[in-house]
Amino acid sequence: MSRASDDRVLNMVKMRSAGRTTVEIARKYGVTAGLVSKVTNKVMRDDIAHCGEKVAARYWERRT
Repeated sequence: MSRASDDRVLNMVKMRSAGRTTVEIARKYGVTAGLVSKVTNKVMRDDIAHCGEKVAARYWERRT
């Protein structure tokens, strides 16, 4: 991934963490809501795997 692509994904994570919906984020970036969900959930999973569950609270509400 390029730096620009990384920055875009991180901005999606920030927006989602701030309560924006995947549909809203998708519209902003011209992608599907499914893609937003996929890439942001991957960031969250990777972060939790690396840092532990303590970081989970920094993300959006998750369905279990």
